Formats: sequence, C-alpha cells, structure tokens
Amino acid sequence: MSEKRNDPVLETLSPADRVRFLNMVKKGITRRDFMHYMMAAGATAAASGTLFTGMSDVWASTPKRGGRVIFAGDQHGPNDTLDPALFTSATDYFRGRMYYGSLTRLTKNLGYEPELAEEILSNDSATEWTFKIRKGVEFHDGKTLTAEAIAELLHKPLYAVSMGELGTTPEALPQITPQPSASAVSEAHHPISATFCPLGRSGSGSA
Repeated sequence: MSEKRNDPVLETLSPADRVRFLNMVKKGITRRDFMHYMMAAGATAAASGTLFTGMSDVWASTPKRGGRVIFAGDQHGPNDTLDPALFTSATDYFRGRMYYGSLTRLTKNLGYEPELAEEILSNDSATEWTFKIRKGVEFHDGKTLTAEAIAELLHKPLYAVSMGELGTTPEALPQITPQPSASAVSEAHHPISATFCPLGRSGSGSA
C-alpha cells in the first residue's frame, strides 16, 4: 500500500491503492485471496473483509458497456415497427426511445428541452420553427447528423394515400406539399409535433 497503515478504509484509500484494489476485484480475485493479501500486508481480517466488500460494491456499480435488457410490454402485435414515424403502441415507443434520439425531449413538467437540437426558435405566431443542430452527432453507420438529413426525414410521408383521395395529380403534388428546408425550418398546422420526431442518439454514440 502507498501509505503505511494496518487497517485501510475504502473512504481513505489513496488513488493508487484504490485503483490497484479495484483492478484485483475486476480480475476476479476471491474474498479469501484478497484477505490473505491484505493480512500479509498487516491489515486485520475484519478490515480486509470490509474492504473487499466495499471494492466489490464499487466495481458492481461501475457502468459497463454491453449486456442485455429484458422488459415486457402489454401492447404488441403484427403492426410492431422500428420506424419512428409509424409508432402507435407503448412497446414501439419504449424501443424507440432506447434506439433513437429526438430534436427535443420532454421534461418532467411536460415541457420540452433541446436534445439533438442546441437551440429552438419560433416566429411570433409559432407557425415556423428553427432548430440549430448539435454538432458531433453520428448515426449508427458513422454518418454525421445534418440539417439536410432532418429535412429529408420531416418530409417523409406518414400515410399512403391515392391521388384521388388527395384530389390532385402526381405532377401537382410537389407544388402543394410543404417542403422542409435544409436549415430545419418547417411550417405545419401543429409545428410543435415535428420537434419530437426521433432521429438519432446524441453524444458520442450512434443513432
């Protein structure tokens, strides 16, 4: 140990001792072997056992990459989807929030705050919204999240309808369809709904 003492305590360990003991636990040392090691260094059996328990708890609470999460949902069926634009059931939304990020996220007060967006601005009538996109966000395939990618997603049709139902022709359709711009400015009757469209995961991760 870095400091000469008989009964080391987790809370007072030096950084070097803490790292060394944690690595021993990480590599799978048994309680008995750990206690033998500590007692050979002059620690008591009680202190050695307590320290092993403490270091084991520290290792158990250390975040680790990977693993498996199992959960159950009561709403699922043949319409289950990974397409965030088509989510309808609770199970879809559970999966979606684990897989994807959004321009914004709900707060505990049911307001909203930026997630993949850094800044959100609207005009005075709240019919036009501008999103400043966070830098350094990547999709799972390594592509960078851009305003163009968001504009393309916002322009994706939510439903399949016939020309007759629309009362128009294929040639006239582009002229009457709202076109979100590459600056992520969109106009809609309910513009706030666009801010919750899942896109990709922020931070160092992937979509």
